[in-house]
Amino acid sequence: MKKIKIIILLISQILLVNCAKDFLNEKSISKQVIPYSIKDYQALLDRRSIMNEIGSVSQQMIAGEEFSISDEAFHALPDVTQKDTYIWKHDIFGDMASLDWNQGFQRIMYANLALDVNKITPNEEERAEWENVKGAALFHRAWNYFHLLLTFGKQFKKEMAGEQCPIPFRADYDVTDKGAILSYGDFYDRILKDVLESAELLPLSQPAKTRPNKAAAYLLLAKVYLQLNDFKSALKYADQAVRLNPVLLDYNNLSDIPRFPFADDSGISNPEVLFFQKGGEISILGNSRINVDMALYELYESTDLRKRFFFQAAQNNRLTFRGSYHGGVSSYFVGLAVDEAYLIRAECLVRLGRNKESLNDLNFLLEHRFEKGKFSTVQESNETSLLELILLERRKELCFRATRWETLRRLNAEGKLPTTLKRSLDSEEITNDWSKGTWFWKIPDFK
Repeated sequence: MKKIKIIILLISQILLVNCAKDFLNEKSISKQVIPYSIKDYQALLDRRSIMNEIGSVSQQMIAGEEFSISDEAFHALPDVTQKDTYIWKHDIFGDMASLDWNQGFQRIMYANLALDVNKITPNEEERAEWENVKGAALFHRAWNYFHLLLTFGKQFKKEMAGEQCPIPFRADYDVTDKGAILSYGDFYDRILKDVLESAELLPLSQPAKTRPNKAAAYLLLAKVYLQLNDFKSALKYADQAVRLNPVLLDYNNLSDIPRFPFADDSGISNPEVLFFQKGGEISILGNSRINVDMALYELYESTDLRKRFFFQAAQNNRLTFRGSYHGGVSSYFVGLAVDEAYLIRAECLVRLGRNKESLNDLNFLLEHRFEKGKFSTVQESNETSLLELILLERRKELCFRATRWETLRRLNAEGKLPTTLKRSLDSEEITNDWSKGTWFWKIPDFK
């Protein structure tokens, strides 16, 4: 344990930087450390403050259509990058740091360091622990690269598979190694390779939801394949995630008494949570500023318990969000939960012409969300209408989880259900339509 404290101190010193350029130009630490035990590597990945508390999703959350803030709140906000993200500017950093970028690469560095567990040959008693460390490290690396792609990369299309991705792929914790510049196709292949291997190694269950389990890896695979429009593969892995962890919360059993309906216990009491991560405190999304989009709120029927448990009235005729699986107000749950696996499976089933099975998933989810005796079974038979219903439920079920941005990107790229984002500022309507090509951000200057 003394050794792990030394390496954590060294990494912390390296990461005390002011911008992404400094982050990737610090001196190597690779020769300042010595091999660890398997437990030391596990302790590194169990650093909750690093691995689970500041997910690299702030730009995705801010850019989504789920909320607005007043003109006064906008102009009073001190964070310029958050303001520029809110109005969909493409080049927002200049000489400033990107929290999403730096935190993502910090976790990738931790994952790469933990992969040095490969240098240890475990005995029979250590085998399960060794596999857990390696599987978790691969998962974390893939999870963070996936979110960096959603933020700083273009939306993937088959015809651009050979196009160069601007994000460096770093497979080593030596920060003097600037990483490989890959094509988008190769980048996604590396992510998939990591997650596929992690799914083989990770256990079915973990002592804490802050550690990924096998079902979490399967759900991550489903999410990545969904972004690639590989619906057959996305279905395969969403199905495996559901089979391993089929339990949904019945919202009829939630209570109105606490301020927040879900416990602030890192997902331990929530059977839906597969991997717990929260997004950190994002100033613009604070409860004193945020106003939930009324168009979103009005999508919920009066007997839909999500309307009751997700939202609450606030001062100045605002509506705030209280339904995070994080169970608090300071930040939002942005990890992985099985309700998303059901929605991915339902979407892929209808896209593959298996409407009846898709309806079964949709109705099963909604039965757990509506007041008892008040839910009318969905019986839609038209494939296009059913797909639209499922995507609508995805919007309602996964709101404020940093999933709306990734959904809109792939749907706009597909062209079937395009969405133009709109916000009002100083009496001016600001729009972000797909044709502008501003559905990703220019990477920070680290060269």
